[in-house]
Amino acid sequence: MVKFQHPAVAELVEVDLKLFKRAVKLIAKVPSEATKVVDLPEVFDELARSLRSEIDGEHEVANGQRFYELNQGRGVFVVPKVYPAESSSRILVNEAMAGQSIKTLFDNHDPALNQQVGQAIIENFFATSV
Repeated sequence: MVKFQHPAVAELVEVDLKLFKRAVKLIAKVPSEATKVVDLPEVFDELARSLRSEIDGEHEVANGQRFYELNQGRGVFVVPKVYPAESSSRILVNEAMAGQSIKTLFDNHDPALNQQVGQAIIENFFATSV
C-alpha cells in the first residue's frame, strides 16, 4: 500500500500553527482561572511538536517499523510491514493486507480478549514512549 502526503501539508500546518500561536499569546494575556493553571505556550509547543512529528514521513516510517517489531507474531495485532527503502519523507510504503480496525476488537464482548488487547495497547504505549 502506498500513501502519499499532499505537497502542501507541511506548509498548511505551519500557517495554522502561526495563527494558533497568535491566538495563544492573546488568550494568555487575559487573566482567567484556566491561564493560571495551564501554561498555554507550553501546551502550544507540545501540540506543534506533535503535529510536525505526524507529518514527518521519515518519523512515520520509523514508528511503523517499531510497531511492527513490537507486535509481529504476538497474536493480538497483525501489523503491515513497512518498506523504508521505498518510502521517503512524503511517501509511505507498507505491506498491503486486509484487516479490521482495532475498534472492532472491543466490540466482541469477550472480557479475556478485551484484556489482552488493552494490555497490548498499554505495552505498546510504554515501549514507544521510551
